[in-house]
Amino acid sequence: KMLEKNNSDRLKIFAAYNKPFKKIFRSDIFIPIQTNCGKAQFDLGFLKDNQGVNIADKNEFFGELTAWYYIWKNYLPEHKELEYIGFFQYRRFIDFFNKPKWHILWDVSFHKIRSEFFEKLFSEKYKFENIYPVIKDYDIIISQKLNFKRIISRKPVSVKEQYKNTGHHPLKEFEDFIEIIKNKHPEYIEDIEEFINGNTMYTGTVLVIRPKLLDKYLSW
Repeated sequence: KMLEKNNSDRLKIFAAYNKPFKKIFRSDIFIPIQTNCGKAQFDLGFLKDNQGVNIADKNEFFGELTAWYYIWKNYLPEHKELEYIGFFQYRRFIDFFNKPKWHILWDVSFHKIRSEFFEKLFSEKYKFENIYPVIKDYDIIISQKLNFKRIISRKPVSVKEQYKNTGHHPLKEFEDFIEIIKNKHPEYIEDIEEFINGNTMYTGTVLVIRPKLLDKYLSW
């Protein structure tokens, strides 16, 4: 029992929830965290992003990253034993076990068939003894890379065009983001141009990462 306790303390994955769901996935290594608590009209009964040092009031701009910020500022300093820290969403979990490797399992909390499938997979496989051997040789695990293509012609679509074509993403916000990066970090101009004009990206805002790398990333 002591060995199991120590092992589970080496890996924690936080799953962000912003609304009530019939199924909340949790275990000794999976911890649910409620987001947008500054404005929420309900209490999900677990960890919240508006406790301690937080930016919960900025959730409408940063989404589940308010949970990242809370964990970074409040949880990590108190848990030096962690080897890995992870962030998933209520509907997005990385698949560690099936091919293609690292792809995202979508809509696992509210899509009936996917939820039933994932509930069984979660109870059987999403445990420290199964996940740790898969990730232990890596510093960071992110979702599988997506290639954007036109539906009919299958010709490549740029990241910028894909963003614009969704219909619900304001293009100005995308352009403002690019300008901020260019102005504050001109050393990344070539990289950002290559990214927005290319047709591949890593989606989902999900990852498992070593704490020192997370600290470096969020400090930036």
